[in-house]
Amino acid sequence: RLAYLALKEGDVPFVMGFGDLALSVSHTVYRNVQKGIDLTPFVMVKFPVGKFDCENEGVKLPISMQPSSGSYKYAGGLSFYSNLSKRWYLTFYGLYEYAQRIRSNNFDYQYGGLTYLNVAVFYELPKYFSFGGQVGYEYQSRARSGDELLFGTAYHLLKFTPQILCKISR
Repeated sequence: RLAYLALKEGDVPFVMGFGDLALSVSHTVYRNVQKGIDLTPFVMVKFPVGKFDCENEGVKLPISMQPSSGSYKYAGGLSFYSNLSKRWYLTFYGLYEYAQRIRSNNFDYQYGGLTYLNVAVFYELPKYFSFGGQVGYEYQSRARSGDELLFGTAYHLLKFTPQILCKISR
């Protein structure tokens, strides 16, 4: 996966470029087709291949406006799927991400650790539709600039997303 970022001020672009390249490897370690259970751990590495240390008219752009994160990031996690009954099913996805310290021309910075958890439950209606919802929790610990912890960089995020899914078959 490779992202591209273009930020503009009015009609004038002031930073453009590719972001980070993410490579992941996963392997299903447990599958029971009769019970409808899958358990799949994964690892991921993000490479800062895009532009970093961008400036606009001699002004250093903040780290949040850089196309690339500037940091190698390493993540591990787990996904789980289960049929709870004939019509109900459950999914879980969780990961932890660690970012390497950035030492560049404009920054001495380290992103805080990222924890992400997501649980979803769905009910399958006859024919084409399923409905349900998912609850996601995200926590980013404080970032560092040099050896100082940065206040205002940590956060907790909790979200609920109701969903209606439609299967289209031929």
